[in-house]
Amino acid sequence: MFTNDFSDSNHSRKPGTSRRQFAKRCLAMAGASASSAWLQLEMAESLVAAGPGEGYRALVCLFLGGGNDSFNMLMPNETSEYTDYSTARGGTGAGGLAIPQSNLLPIGDVTGRSFGLHPSMTQLRTLYNAGEVAFVANVGSLVEPVDKAIFEAYDNRLPLGLFSHADLARQWQTAMPRSRDDITGWGGRMADILTDPSRRFDPIALSIAIDSTNLFQAATYANPYIVGAGGTEERDGYFSEWSRDRIFRAAHEKMLARNEQNLVKRTHSLMTKQAIEAALTYNAATANVTLATVFPETYLGQQMERIARTIAAHESLDHNRQTFFVNYGNWDLHGDLLGPHAANLAEVDAALAAFYASMVELGLADCVTTFTASDFGRTLAGNGQGSDHGWGGNQIVMGGGVNGGRIYGDYPLSLAPGSPLDVGRGRLIPTVSVDQYAAELSMWFGIGNNADLETILPNIRKFYSTGASGTPLGMFS
Repeated sequence: MFTNDFSDSNHSRKPGTSRRQFAKRCLAMAGASASSAWLQLEMAESLVAAGPGEGYRALVCLFLGGGNDSFNMLMPNETSEYTDYSTARGGTGAGGLAIPQSNLLPIGDVTGRSFGLHPSMTQLRTLYNAGEVAFVANVGSLVEPVDKAIFEAYDNRLPLGLFSHADLARQWQTAMPRSRDDITGWGGRMADILTDPSRRFDPIALSIAIDSTNLFQAATYANPYIVGAGGTEERDGYFSEWSRDRIFRAAHEKMLARNEQNLVKRTHSLMTKQAIEAALTYNAATANVTLATVFPETYLGQQMERIARTIAAHESLDHNRQTFFVNYGNWDLHGDLLGPHAANLAEVDAALAAFYASMVELGLADCVTTFTASDFGRTLAGNGQGSDHGWGGNQIVMGGGVNGGRIYGDYPLSLAPGSPLDVGRGRLIPTVSVDQYAAELSMWFGIGNNADLETILPNIRKFYSTGASGTPLGMFS
């Protein structure tokens, strides 16, 4: 059984380090004669060429639908900052939403500030301390940088439908903060750019959605292939060997073999044939995948296992880039926050830790980046039992060579009521835009800081210039 032990002593190569980086380090350590260096170079290049993930990258979006109360996921732990947080949340007593400081899982940051994770996040804390997880602070949908004066003007410099589930979830997935009409997502636009034109209509695109449709991967050409959360693609018993299903399959194939003259019938037959062929291809690619890593038997755990199995089959599917989307809901906790939120975070913690362990097992930990997104953060002020719709929130980034063990963006210096970012009831103005966050991930995935980035993220130049050195947030080497 593959264990979820992430200490460096268990691996000759730190999982977050690419094989090419590892080879260069081996070469640097050789430091001998020219002939020795040449030999080391040959060995290093062989190591790089042999790597199972060479040239491959995947992005996994875990969408926490409903609005994660993420200032109860990542909290300040300095005495004065914690006091401000606790005051804003109504304390730890009856009706309060603050997590007691003694229960926090302490973590550090390169700034020297002290933070704490929710007590349910023990495994992600281990990964954070190992440098494999980072957090991005106070991210949200923005049209342009905003202050309180702009907010109070409430004009077209603000996102449409601010604090609305439907609008903000759409904006996170489309990166279009002033539109309700766009039907493609930033992941889908990225897939269109990266897909070879000759493969635009492949039945299994580089975008794969688990158990649901989504707007993030919606594209002009490379629309996502949707698979169930568990098992192979059954297509309502089509591949079953039960006698009833064999009869159904024979009748169905006879119908599909007809040379239909009616355009609607002919189109239906063609699309059905393509769907069956895609399912056969997917089943064949994933049938022999075995993983020693044990995933939790939860809904999210099973979704993440399906992604891991698909990633393991990326060569059989002929994909050197893949995106995945998982929607995990039940975060809209107006009436009862503390207990359900703790349970949700525990499920996320266990599923992500198992997923990371499976990527280490496959030798692909540095090739796969998992990131969270959510409609919005929530109000710091409670409503008696829960919290309401907010704006800026904190997000998790894991794997993919992320420079982890630190917090990116600007975590507010104070969460006290009436702070410079508080536009009422602890709704915080974001200090990192969805565009910056998405650009960071897109550039890691292979998009340059050029016109392609502007196609994917039309609003990006409000936050990140064409001549900028480095990436918007600096999360990756």
